[in-house]
Amino acid sequence: MRGFEQVRKNMKVAGIMLLLLLVSAMGSSLSAQEIATPLPWPTPAAVPPPSAIVPASQTVPVAFDVTGMLQYASLDPNPGLCVFNPSPSPANPPLPAQCKTTGGWLEVGDVVIKVPANVVVVFPNTLLTWEEAFELNPFINGAAPETGLAMADTAPLPGSYIVHVQGNMVNGQYIAGLVFFTQVIGDAGVQGFIEKFDYANGIMYVSGQRVQINDPKLTFTVSNPDGSPFLGAGGGTLTKGRYSAGQSNDPRFAVDQNNPTVRSQSGYPMCIPQFSPYVDGSDGSKGAALALLLPDAAQDPQCPEKNRPRDSVTGTTLLNLFTMNAPGAPATPENPIPQDPYLEVPFEVGDFVSVLGSMGFDANGPFYSATQIMTTSVGIRTAPQTDPGYVLVEVLVQGTGGVPNPFFPQEAGVRTRVEGFSTDPFRAVDVSAIDQDCNGNLIFREPAWTSNFPVEPGPPGIGVIGRWRARFPQGGDFLPATQNVGARISGAIIGKQKNGLTFGEYQLPEATFIFPENITPGTPPPSGNFSDLTFLVNGLGPLPMVSDVFDSFQVQLGAQPSPFYGNQQLGQLLPFPDATTPAPTCIPGTFTSVALPTYTSNPNPAYAGVTVTLDGTGSTPPTGPFNWIQVINGSDPTVTLSSLTAAKPTFVAPLVTLPQTLTFSLTVGDGVLVPFSTAATVLVPIVPPPANAPPVVAITSTPASPVPSAAAVTLTATGIDPAGGTLTYTWVAPAGVVLVPGAPDGSIQTFIAPSLPALSAPLPLTFTVTATSSVAPNLTGTATITVVVNPVSDFILINATGVVYRTRKARLVVTATDFTPNITLTCTLDILNPATGLQYTGLMGPKIPAAPGIFTITFSNVPPPNLVTVTSTAGGVATSGITVLR
Repeated sequence: MRGFEQVRKNMKVAGIMLLLLLVSAMGSSLSAQEIATPLPWPTPAAVPPPSAIVPASQTVPVAFDVTGMLQYASLDPNPGLCVFNPSPSPANPPLPAQCKTTGGWLEVGDVVIKVPANVVVVFPNTLLTWEEAFELNPFINGAAPETGLAMADTAPLPGSYIVHVQGNMVNGQYIAGLVFFTQVIGDAGVQGFIEKFDYANGIMYVSGQRVQINDPKLTFTVSNPDGSPFLGAGGGTLTKGRYSAGQSNDPRFAVDQNNPTVRSQSGYPMCIPQFSPYVDGSDGSKGAALALLLPDAAQDPQCPEKNRPRDSVTGTTLLNLFTMNAPGAPATPENPIPQDPYLEVPFEVGDFVSVLGSMGFDANGPFYSATQIMTTSVGIRTAPQTDPGYVLVEVLVQGTGGVPNPFFPQEAGVRTRVEGFSTDPFRAVDVSAIDQDCNGNLIFREPAWTSNFPVEPGPPGIGVIGRWRARFPQGGDFLPATQNVGARISGAIIGKQKNGLTFGEYQLPEATFIFPENITPGTPPPSGNFSDLTFLVNGLGPLPMVSDVFDSFQVQLGAQPSPFYGNQQLGQLLPFPDATTPAPTCIPGTFTSVALPTYTSNPNPAYAGVTVTLDGTGSTPPTGPFNWIQVINGSDPTVTLSSLTAAKPTFVAPLVTLPQTLTFSLTVGDGVLVPFSTAATVLVPIVPPPANAPPVVAITSTPASPVPSAAAVTLTATGIDPAGGTLTYTWVAPAGVVLVPGAPDGSIQTFIAPSLPALSAPLPLTFTVTATSSVAPNLTGTATITVVVNPVSDFILINATGVVYRTRKARLVVTATDFTPNITLTCTLDILNPATGLQYTGLMGPKIPAAPGIFTITFSNVPPPNLVTVTSTAGGVATSGITVLR
């Protein structure tokens, strides 16, 4: 599914890396310290590895983007490798449940990276789970599974393999979000002229090299264009490959099963007949004359020679530039043998091809296993304004957006580019994201990124005939970023041709995500905004994944049977590559919530005054919603939870004279997006305090900080005396603040906040209280609280001239002025972020270059809001409309 140019560029990087390794090896050969490369490569010293050291100033996860040799790959033991099943189906699914979603570890550049459960790995033409990268190794050892692609594997496959990983370093641990596999260029490609064929084995000989199409043999029913079974001549059920007789040495690197990756440069699918089309059964090297061919009815009906026209005069010369007739067109003197545009065009001896693939080895020696084949010496167009037409996506770059963090200045990843070809230059193309929800449904996003985008007409007009390049230098509304991007011929019918390939539309998985980057040299690195990628947050749904939008609609309409296994569901990445786990915005239709509460305390069991943390993040889904209650049994003391809906609420252990157990109940769900779970309980033991345990005290403020100037503020201290006595409270206030007691024991104090003039910095006031036990006066406990007093007024200047939306760039720049010192401004839009379901919001940073009192924020790849609201920590609020510019 990856564009030819895109894969080739990735392999250029791989080739450079290989060259650097070779240069390094050459340099070492000049030294007496030369050591032979160990075979196999050593495994990591520790898995999981120790956490990397991160400076305290780096308060957010750090994005990483690494490419290199795959040194090591492992599969987690649970659920682990799927049990061998030669014919999985909905009625005979893989076992154990969720085995397909198993995560693991990989090593690249001597860095060990966690591969979360539910990761999808992008191979050149296939999307596979991490588990399938092991399971589909043709030499898999079930007792000790390996990919065969890693340097440390004990049974490595021929060649070398590159892995590209994008993720975040979270608390010192490298966690992958996106994983891509590519072959090293040194054993991945060949270019040259076809010399002969081995038709039965799908092999072409190119410049003396044996090239076999990695084309798995399938059993499929020939379709009509609308997807219904074709019942005419040549119809029925076939067992063959999409482009040849069908053969595969490694299905992970197979050709695309829906989008033509064995093709002409214009995107028309090509093929090798299943058997020789020549009367004498030869290998094609005797020439292309019609007189040498079998009658059309005796040829391979799925790859007929009639689709490769010869000149109409002599019948001996191949036409390498031609336009196919419309389906069912009659013969004419200029076109005596009409073509069938619902079938591929056969390769011929003399075609110049570029091949991408991997190295293979069999009884006959080494060979190239072709993942993609493109011929540039054959130019094929389909009948103008007529279906079927074929479209191709060849280059794809996608920005992920991202709301900037003012403490980590960044340029949002907004660059997006899609390029390709069409076999019909007389029709435009539509380009857009292909969204896949958590139920496995695919849809072409509307409105499209661009509609009716022109295709280049070629000479004597502009450009290359059939080429289109949607480069979006002006930006646009491309969010949320998506796993797949598609192109359609505008107004075309989309369907299946007679070998099961899709016409009218092409789908390509993204291999080049652009994440936020530093905008100011010398500032700390920003995070990768993986929480904005809905396909990582929600998961891609049940397995096996439906291959494209057309097939997905056929399944949804009931025209095709559902392929889904009932026990394999790709959900949210676990662990998620971010500081916090985002809440899903899509829940599968068969989803069941499960509550799994736990608790922690230090010490454990807790005694009076110790903080206990309840934890619901082990539940399904781990983001809730959560609903906690205390279950009172008999004489259980009642405690106050810090929140009834938080993932991890806390409470302070009460005083008990005998060991006692408190019970808390957790229910997950809201009954709308997330179904309610069955309530589950967690038991928290509480014990009497040890001897000489000091009092524990806490303070609250009413109103809560920050408070207005001249406000009446009440401070309340609460405490527990493990010794069993009563507590008295002594306070220390800032200079100039007078506390007025409100309770005999000193637990309640009131004061009047000072009045701060406008343009004054908010004033922090810190209070300390000491609690003393009545039975053990030598035991005391202390607590502090800081109450921030805002100035009497905080004026934010914001108007439409400072809120500018540029339509061509889909970019909103908000500038606000507030001269109150030491404040923070937050900007909120009245539109929802489709990735989170929440309003766009972000902290405003200082204008660059900095100007006192001027704050700014840029939202990229967003639609225009109606209103923008800016709030200040000093209490100011301002709302404005926007100015729309081109």
